[in-house]
Amino acid sequence: MLTEPALGYYSGKAVWGRSLHFPMTLTFFISILLVLLFGRRAVCSWNCPCVGTRDTMGAAFRKETIKSEKAWRFRHLKWVLTSFNFVLFVVVLLPFPKAKWLADVFFGVVGVIYFTSFLFIPLTGNRNWCRWLCPYGQTFGVLNKAGFYKIKADKEQCISCGKCTKECDMGIPVQTLVETKGQVNTMDCVGCGRCVTNCPQDVLRFSDIRDSFKKIQPRKKPLIPEHIEHEGKKDHTASTIGSQYPPPKASKPFQEINKNSVDFLVQNDIEILDQVQKECELTIKKQGAL
Repeated sequence: MLTEPALGYYSGKAVWGRSLHFPMTLTFFISILLVLLFGRRAVCSWNCPCVGTRDTMGAAFRKETIKSEKAWRFRHLKWVLTSFNFVLFVVVLLPFPKAKWLADVFFGVVGVIYFTSFLFIPLTGNRNWCRWLCPYGQTFGVLNKAGFYKIKADKEQCISCGKCTKECDMGIPVQTLVETKGQVNTMDCVGCGRCVTNCPQDVLRFSDIRDSFKKIQPRKKPLIPEHIEHEGKKDHTASTIGSQYPPPKASKPFQEINKNSVDFLVQNDIEILDQVQKECELTIKKQGAL
C-alpha cells in the first residue's frame, strides 16, 4: 500500500485514498484548502464516500426529510462528536503514548453511530447523519463559513414560493435566509445545488473564490445626443436636462391634418371591407345557382 505524507501519528501510516477523514494527512490539508476556496461541497458533495452511499440508498426517502424550526435547531448536536474530533487533532499531531487507542475508540464510535443512522433514513430522510451527527462535516463547515463560499441571492426577485427550502435535504430554511440576509452562508450547506437549480426565478447562484477574479462590468453609458450631453454638464441631473430640452409640441394645423388623415384611413378601410363582403355574397349566390 502506498502511504501519503502526514504529520504526527499518521506519518508513514496514512494510505492514499483512505485518509480523507484522518487529521494531519496530506489529503486532509488539501481538503481544507478546497473547502476554503470552493466551500464544503468540495468534500461533502464531490468526494465524500459516506454521502455517496447515503444519497444512493436513501434517494427514495428524500421526501421524508424533517423540515421544521425544531429540527433546524438540532443541528448543534454535531458539536458533541466534533469536539472530540478537535481533540484528536492534538492527539495525532503530538502523539501521546495511547494515541492509537484514542484514535481507534473515536473512529469506532463514529462508525457505529454512522451505520446505525441508516436504519432511521425512512423516518428522517437520507441526510440524518450529515445534518445532526457528522463531526467531519461540521469541521469542514467551520471553514465553509470562514471561506469564500456562499449562495448569493437577489431577494428583490424572490416570490416566496418556498421551493428552495422544500428541496434542501439538510433542512436549511433557505427562503428565510434569502429574505432576511440576502444569502445562504451557513456551516450546514453542503452545496448540493438543489435550491439553486430548482428556483423558478433564478434568484440563487453559487459564489466562491472564482468570483474574486471576475471583472466588474462597467455600466453602459446611456445614448444621449451630443448637444444634450454637452449642455447637461452644467447640471448633472436628468430632470434638469429634461427641463432644458422639453419635447416639441405639435402645432395646431399639424394636429388637424393628422386627425383628418386618420379619419380618411378609417373611412377607406370600411369601404374596402364592404366591397369584400359584397364579393363574398355574390360568389356564394353563384355557387348556389350551380
